[in-house]
Amino acid sequence: MNEIEDVDALCKKLGYGHLMNLVSALWRKNLAERGHPVSYAFISACGYSVKKNILKQIIPELESYDNIIKNKQ
Repeated sequence: MNEIEDVDALCKKLGYGHLMNLVSALWRKNLAERGHPVSYAFISACGYSVKKNILKQIIPELESYDNIIKNKQ
């Protein structure tokens, strides 16, 4: 099984949103333990809740990951 299948299976087991929020919390914990600002961690947010100018900046990364998923299946 590859990493995409592993993550998909875990998301289906735990819930996609729940897993994203857990990962974000774990990342913040790890950063804090290493003395880094917790603001460096990703946070889960819906596209409609992100300001349009910020969303425009992150769309290329989103599309990049969409292509990774598309090409691996």
